[in-house]
Amino acid sequence: MGRDKALVGLGGRPLVSRVVERLAPQCAKMGINGPEELRELASSLETDLIDEAPFLGMGPLAGIRAAIGWARGTTPGASHVLIAPVDMPFLPGNLVARLSDGLGPDEAAIATSTDGRAVPVLGLWPLGALEPIECALREGGDLSVRRLLGRIEWRGVVFPAADLADVNDPAALAVAEARIAAAPPRP
Repeated sequence: MGRDKALVGLGGRPLVSRVVERLAPQCAKMGINGPEELRELASSLETDLIDEAPFLGMGPLAGIRAAIGWARGTTPGASHVLIAPVDMPFLPGNLVARLSDGLGPDEAAIATSTDGRAVPVLGLWPLGALEPIECALREGGDLSVRRLLGRIEWRGVVFPAADLADVNDPAALAVAEARIAAAPPRP
């Protein structure tokens, strides 16, 4: 997209603001994992900016690690943290309820599309996954989140494709703009 996806405009607002709007009613506390340039926006959205160090630039797995570390430090008693990408502006209002239904304390609940594809960057991650994630990051090599799923207990929760629509390129952005334009106004 040529810039930080969090700042890409959709319907006159940054993508990340649409995701925060969808998730805020479902979460006790929210944080945005991103560069310092997002601090002002995070503040305006009443969210924390999560420090990405010490694994800056190591991809989504490092982002999950940063979010788990943040949740451990800011939300005493929490067992899980919701991980959601900034490019999924149509997340459902029952996302957390569906993911958490029957969830065990050491289990991750990962969104899965109707075609069976796991979307590991969207799910409830147990705070106990910090150690295996840090181990994978220290080992290097394949830092894919899918590889890490082989090291932890997890289950998939199926969602309609429309709920999991992401904005990865200009064509997807155009589709999302049309979807917003066609939606009835919110009360």
